Amino acid sequence: MAELGNKVERVEAGAEHIFTADELMGYLKEVASEAIFVRAKYEDEANKQGLYLWEAKVENQESGEMAEYQYMRKGDWGNRNLTEETVIFVTFYGKDGMPISAETVVKINPATGRLEKL
Repeated sequence: MAELGNKVERVEAGAEHIFTADELMGYLKEVASEAIFVRAKYEDEANKQGLYLWEAKVENQESGEMAEYQYMRKGDWGNRNLTEETVIFVTFYGKDGMPISAETVVKINPATGRLEKL
């Protein structure tokens, strides 16, 4: 019995926190206060449970450039949405709307379950 209990504890301890759209927007507002929410996708759309994809954008009115922040929870979500770890990455777009560069800016720390800047 103790072994079964230990296995359950390990699973629970290793379970990854599923962030809410509000948590992610709060984090992004610290980085880019002018961020605008774009969309969120859930495992259960009807009840808004199990957020796995979240996007927000930041537009620079002076330069006409844009940055798009995207959170993806670890997993295979179909339709080319696959990631081996929970991350937030940013894609930068030029005035013409074409992507200039992209990079991962945040990863989840498996030990703490918290998002950490790279």
